Amino acid sequence: MTGRNGAVQFRSQLLGVYIGSLQFARDPARSKVAVSLKSLSGLSGVAGTRGWVKISTQGTAISVLGLRFGTQAFTSIPVANG
Repeated sequence: MTGRNGAVQFRSQLLGVYIGSLQFARDPARSKVAVSLKSLSGLSGVAGTRGWVKISTQGTAISVLGLRFGTQAFTSIPVANG
């Protein structure tokens, strides 16, 4: 995921600052990408850290599904616009 069509930023809840980020090129329309944040270059240090992920794009819409996994269950992550 390289390029300049979008960005992913991770903000630490504890520190209150961005601790990881990357830029990505948008894939063709109707394509799908499945990744974990810790597998992405620039975000490998966020594993086990509580915080927020901000995904932004330039001039195009995207859809995102976030899942979190814990010791008891896994749930979807609510999305906030803005």
